[in-house]
Amino acid sequence: MHMLRHLVTGQWGDEVITTTQGTLVTRTYTYVVPANYNNIPAVVPNMKVVAFVTQSHQEVYTATEVDAINGGSVITGSMTTSEPLIKKGFRHVETLFTLEAKSTVEGTSAFEFNLETTTFPEGWQLAYMIDGVEYTGTATVNLTNNAPKQVVIKVTPTVSAGFPEVTLRMKSLTIPSGSETKVKVSVISGVTDLVINGTGGNATTTHQGVYTDALEASGINSFAVTDANKMINLINADAFGDVFTFWLNISWTIPSITRDQATAIKTYMDAGHNVFIAGQNIAWDIMSGASGSYGNIYNKNIFTNYLKAIYVNNGSPSGYRPRQEIPFLAVWEQAILLRILERTTILMKLMQVSAQILFSITTTHHNMLQSDTIMWGNSDPFILPLAWKCLPIPKCAT
Repeated sequence: MHMLRHLVTGQWGDEVITTTQGTLVTRTYTYVVPANYNNIPAVVPNMKVVAFVTQSHQEVYTATEVDAINGGSVITGSMTTSEPLIKKGFRHVETLFTLEAKSTVEGTSAFEFNLETTTFPEGWQLAYMIDGVEYTGTATVNLTNNAPKQVVIKVTPTVSAGFPEVTLRMKSLTIPSGSETKVKVSVISGVTDLVINGTGGNATTTHQGVYTDALEASGINSFAVTDANKMINLINADAFGDVFTFWLNISWTIPSITRDQATAIKTYMDAGHNVFIAGQNIAWDIMSGASGSYGNIYNKNIFTNYLKAIYVNNGSPSGYRPRQEIPFLAVWEQAILLRILERTTILMKLMQVSAQILFSITTTHHNMLQSDTIMWGNSDPFILPLAWKCLPIPKCAT
């Protein structure tokens, strides 16, 4: 078992500006290992060096690990495709992803392929095909150096709604220490409501159940869960057409909405779809301009021109604290269902008005005016930001 000892590039890494396809980025870092960490001797031969690439503070796109002494990463092969990695699926129809696998090992050598997924909708079928042979688990296939081998991933949706991610892994059996190659693909089918977890931190997973529980309680079973970076890929793949509403679970994460996420939300709303955003410090993060906030012209455009929201201030931290955690959620099915506290619900008819506050909640939370923000909107004329109001009173009331 390993323990993190030092972040050479700092907590959030070293930014890479040039990200166009085909660009090579090379960085060199020097780190002097101390004699001990917290009085524990540093044994360098037992250490590893890990490098990874991410676009957020949460999801790792790719990573590799080598020994701290004489370590090196051996690239043994690749898998590539020119197709989108997310596709819209249809019931009982195979959705195909065609990949090209190549070996960089001299001669002909054996590679192990494995297809896996963490969650898969009930009844859906999953397989992959190499050389006309279909596999559902692990397969050993010989590859010749630099000779392309076609690999086809097959995903067949059924009546169950879902947005699963499938990972195909490829690893050399000739050079076991070589790096593993993997490709992730996804199929979305039958999903009308998509719960999207923010990528600014791990708090979103804590509150994810507030959304999924409320959707289930409302009789909506055609929902799925993903994260905001995968939302970008869904939009770019133009596979979002059947998704009626995005439920953005920001919780208390910073940044709340990145530039690319805001651009994806704009595309989605411009196509006439609905967006619901809830979380803490969203308005402060986007609109305050304070140190540590992440406002930019893209998320400000969403906040101001699409959600028709107004940032007032950050409130006062003195004297007021929440009586208890306050989960919240609105569900559209000819009405808005808002969950406040654990057992309280408010049902209000959807009003066909633009940029109007439906109601306010009075609470003891010191920062509620801006922190626990609920915003609801879609393309004109249904733009309905929901606001909290802060007053110094001793209890929560509706």
